[in-house]
Amino acid sequence: AGIEHLLGLNPSVRLVLFVRDPVDRAWSHIRMNLTRGSVGDASAVLNGSHPMRQYIEQSEYRNSMTLWRSLTAPGQLNVFLYDTVGADPASVISRVYELVGLPAPDDFGAVSKRVHEGGQFAFPKELRASLLEQLTPQYDFLSAEFPEAVSRWLAKHRAALA
Repeated sequence: AGIEHLLGLNPSVRLVLFVRDPVDRAWSHIRMNLTRGSVGDASAVLNGSHPMRQYIEQSEYRNSMTLWRSLTAPGQLNVFLYDTVGADPASVISRVYELVGLPAPDDFGAVSKRVHEGGQFAFPKELRASLLEQLTPQYDFLSAEFPEAVSRWLAKHRAALA
């Protein structure tokens, strides 16, 4: 209903979605909550005293991308890999400006500056393994569109668990 309402307000709206490694996205969200003190420690997510469901749901690309694509015109939903933001932020910003029909600025300023960065916390192996298991359907879905990125993401997590 929300998507249909948005499209009713502006049927030609250009949409941008950044897809991130699902486990990294969930861990980033957990780290932010740890930094803000809304989670005591990472074990609270594992032992169930702080619900893991919210982190899994926020990494739910399969259903959300399928739904958005089913309700939008071809080319209306533009999907980018989050990895490219860190690697080449200026090109990503230029592409977004182009998509919405605006001229890109000559100077992007401090586009490499990190904002809302979570604290540095050790990523418990048990938590990584649990997230990886629960998010397997997301990797399966994303591998059709981003096979190289998904292979890289999974290799990184498997190496960290070894």
